[in-house]
Amino acid sequence: MTKTSTENFFIPGGDAFDADFAAYHVDERFEKVRNFMRDRRFTVGETGIASRVMSHWDQFGLLPKGAKGENGGWRKFTLSEMAWLRVIVRMRAFGLSLQHIALATKKVMLWDKKREAYPLFEYYLAKAGFSGADPYVLFSSSGQAAVATADEIETAKLFRGKSDLLLVSLKAVLKDLGLGTTKRNVLFSVTEGELELLNAIRVEKNSEVKTKTDADGHVTEIESTTTSPTPKASHEINRQAKTGKMYGRVVTQYEDGIPVSVQVTKRKRFRKGGSGHRERPRP
Repeated sequence: MTKTSTENFFIPGGDAFDADFAAYHVDERFEKVRNFMRDRRFTVGETGIASRVMSHWDQFGLLPKGAKGENGGWRKFTLSEMAWLRVIVRMRAFGLSLQHIALATKKVMLWDKKREAYPLFEYYLAKAGFSGADPYVLFSSSGQAAVATADEIETAKLFRGKSDLLLVSLKAVLKDLGLGTTKRNVLFSVTEGELELLNAIRVEKNSEVKTKTDADGHVTEIESTTTSPTPKASHEINRQAKTGKMYGRVVTQYEDGIPVSVQVTKRKRFRKGGSGHRERPRP
């Protein structure tokens, strides 16, 4: 059996996501979309899945909670539930275990009984159908699962580093159900300099970050400064500078002849096209 993790896959949200998510669920402008998503109009026969397979999946917890009626039978399915069944079919085709998919169901298909909906999955499914966003259900080898747009996944990579992921496109799922979708927005190419800048701002503990850009708006140089209240020995600073092939300056603050802080400023230049290298900046 595949070892699974109970931790959620980290997808950075922020205020913009919170506002957009809340607007979808309460704004009157999206009422028709919500009703379309939640209308129970699909029969069990329209799923294209044999009843014995459905029962087997149900025993393992793969199926959405809202699809089961009070008497234990199947209700008609919503678009969200039909889409999730298509996701399951794709996951099985990729060889994912029933246990892995059941865990994904718990993390992605969060059931809101009051709304009779799956708020998170429905939100991203609506974005797949009615916007240029390109959402995916994603799975990791450790058993983590989430749903996010392509640009959210790219941002998450900055915090997670390299990680193997299996992605199922919700636009492709809707197309499989015979529904048209809004054309996907093509993501602009992010250069190494831009990724380094985001890392310097969001991850590294810098007190100041400066950049230079060329006429096309590409990052050509990043200067980042960190200040430490616990100065390191000069040989330790020299070692780190040599190891990291650093170009920059180190300023040590003294009080009564005793070092009380050290400020390290590093510079990194980028060739046109995005590949980075450290060198002495030109005057």
